[in-house]
Amino acid sequence: MRRRIGCFFIALLGGGLILVPAASAFWIVGQTVHQDITREALEGLVSDATLQRIVTANAQTDIEEQDLHAAHFDSESFEAGGARLRELLEETVRKAAGRDEVGATSAFGRALHTLQDFYAHSTWVGRHCIEGEPNDFPIHPDIFGIANPDPTFPCILEKGPMEGYEDPFAVTTGYYPDDTTPPGKCSHAELNKDCTKEGGLENGPIPSCPRSGETCNGESFHEIAKALAVEHTRAFYDLLLETIRAEYPDDAEEIIEFFNGGSVVCATVEGGRGTTILLPALLVFTLPLLLRRRLGMG
Repeated sequence: MRRRIGCFFIALLGGGLILVPAASAFWIVGQTVHQDITREALEGLVSDATLQRIVTANAQTDIEEQDLHAAHFDSESFEAGGARLRELLEETVRKAAGRDEVGATSAFGRALHTLQDFYAHSTWVGRHCIEGEPNDFPIHPDIFGIANPDPTFPCILEKGPMEGYEDPFAVTTGYYPDDTTPPGKCSHAELNKDCTKEGGLENGPIPSCPRSGETCNGESFHEIAKALAVEHTRAFYDLLLETIRAEYPDDAEEIIEFFNGGSVVCATVEGGRGTTILLPALLVFTLPLLLRRRLGMG
């Protein structure tokens, strides 16, 4: 998904309030699928402030790394995509251990974008669709270790396992940009399930998503891909905790608490342009008193 972001937050400097650019809140032209997936998966597991940083880094991937195939599993870049996930997981652990809050959440958010795009940009949903049987879609068991397919391996849009192939559930992804698609392969647009409906959006520069409206036993490919992304996002978070405990057994819980946002309670206030501004609860509660003192009123 490609989108545009604008951000603002309120900072307290010298007892006064000023508006400055930041990445703690954002508005979006188009859809918020990645944000919705991430929030559904992680709400209640990390603090609101931590979740906002993760969500922002996730969304920024479509701007800062739009043309990096590995960031979206585009153009059958399975090996590079898996390596990227591994590297970003390790970076998250390393920066959390070093108490680098912004670095850790940024790396994790970027990793989640790549992970979530696997289901929206690949043939995984179609391969596991068996009409007439209950929908029971698995997440990929080894997202780090998918091999790039043979150049002659075709992109097959028909639903269900492929007959006559060694691995009937082998997957491919679409090529981006679309005009780089080799013969026998699929373009990004042909496989894209990012949109909430087949024709894309009424507003915004979002391409058509013909596979979003495809169904498996009455359930849209978009909703199936989204549900798988939510499930795998939670599993990836669990893997993060397991990795921290394995690499830093003596202070793992302290590192995890730091990454999750600790016990800091945050309050939300509504900002301009429909943004939600996250501030420490203590600041929200004491701000009127600080202003009164600043103005000589108390």
